[in-house]
Amino acid sequence: MNYDIHRQTRILIGLIIVLMATGCGVKRKALGAENEIIILASRSDRPALRKILQSVFNDTIFTPQPEPAWILHFTDPEGLPDLKRRTLLVIGSLGDQTQNPGTKVLRSLLGSDRFQKTLEPGEHVIFTRDQFAKDQLLLILSARNKTDLFQEVMEKRDLIRSQVEKLYNQRQGKYLFSSHRQEKLEQQLAVNYGWKLNIPWGWDMIVDSSEAQFVWLGREMPYQWLSVHWVQGLVAADDSSARAITRDYPLNFYKNIRYTDFKWKTKPVDFLHWTAWKTTGVWESTDEPKGGPFVHYVFFDGVTGRTYEISFLVFDPGGEKAIRLRQMDLIAHTFTVIE
Repeated sequence: MNYDIHRQTRILIGLIIVLMATGCGVKRKALGAENEIIILASRSDRPALRKILQSVFNDTIFTPQPEPAWILHFTDPEGLPDLKRRTLLVIGSLGDQTQNPGTKVLRSLLGSDRFQKTLEPGEHVIFTRDQFAKDQLLLILSARNKTDLFQEVMEKRDLIRSQVEKLYNQRQGKYLFSSHRQEKLEQQLAVNYGWKLNIPWGWDMIVDSSEAQFVWLGREMPYQWLSVHWVQGLVAADDSSARAITRDYPLNFYKNIRYTDFKWKTKPVDFLHWTAWKTTGVWESTDEPKGGPFVHYVFFDGVTGRTYEISFLVFDPGGEKAIRLRQMDLIAHTFTVIE
């Protein structure tokens, strides 16, 4: 009896040791706000790096007050050990002076030979995924001077943004859709209307009208609306018609809000496999002093012969409206027509 107890105890301890040993090599998930970029750089290099990075991450939404889509946070390179698990990390350095804290960190991280190579043209920008943590992007910026670095960063601007956007969408997609999706409601839309989208937990059906060909989903705390309307035929053949039906949309379906002229912007975009008109701007209530940002897509699906509109907005005073809008954009991009 005692022998069995001691034997089981030894087995349990052995399993714990094995798990601890194998777990040491497993990287934990990266942490931090999804739209916060941590930049480790010396104080002398920060003005140049700030200007360079602001040229890449210059998105602004109007709520109606301007709100940056990306937050740049500078800190000392010596703080790397405490920041290794942040989602978006940038380590920047200008020159090869060992007294520069940023240079010192990069030399240690890359090795002397690889660091020297970053001073050559075409080698100033380095990406690495999951360097210190899972689902993390590390961006290294290194050049002899700010002019060389600015030139190469501008040449690779789209690549840098695509890498950051890819990571953002990946992490947010896991957060929104990895569990507790409302699959029953999704299937109901597919059966009733021939289209569906991924609906995260916490969203409620506000309006489901086959007569109006309109579905309105909402979430509280903060308030977020996402709706879909469809009509047979092509009704937005150009910029002018797209603007007109977008402007009429909230008055037709929401009744007590309107899309204002403030910062209104309509442009053609690729939306999944469709060419769409995308409008961004500011909405306001017609009943009370409320407002915020909105996004509206209009596109024609040749298979079903329908024009679809997907519109979403947020009301979150003092909150991170940029993140909420991007989350709803991810939901919108799960839209699928059932052929």
